[in-house]
Amino acid sequence: MSIFKRKSKEEKDIHNTDIPANNQSSETKSSGDTMTIADIEKAIEHYRGTPDAAVLLDVAGLAYLRGDYGAKEDIDKAISCYESLDALGDLKGRCMWGKCLQIKGLETGEKFLFSLGCYKIYDSYKNGYDPAIEELRMSYETGLFENIDSFEDFLAFCEDCSNIKDVN
Repeated sequence: MSIFKRKSKEEKDIHNTDIPANNQSSETKSSGDTMTIADIEKAIEHYRGTPDAAVLLDVAGLAYLRGDYGAKEDIDKAISCYESLDALGDLKGRCMWGKCLQIKGLETGEKFLFSLGCYKIYDSYKNGYDPAIEELRMSYETGLFENIDSFEDFLAFCEDCSNIKDVN
């Protein structure tokens, strides 16, 4: 007996389901049109200050990071979304903010941004966001840090960096 349940062919994969925008007519919805980044941004403004805003900020951040929902890839807008999510106390927001800073640092050659991203990811892990450990492992595997020979040394380096006062 297996503890894993297989999906039946009738079950839908929720991660690949189109989400119709609420402001579209039912005729448009049935044609398969989905929500756009403009719809998400309007929803963020509408739900600002509620728990729903956090979910929408995460969706918008990923949209700008990946170019989903009709958004053009824009690392600065993704950073802004995740910075706002972090300000709501969301540790995933802090981790993703760090990941975006790392990406921007790699794209621009600014080592400080990459290191700041590592710090933010480590801080989210240290405060209880366990998935951040995989982001840290990927950061270590870039090989961009001199005199760090193991993942444990990298974590110790991150811990030393966490003693620096966060200005945000």
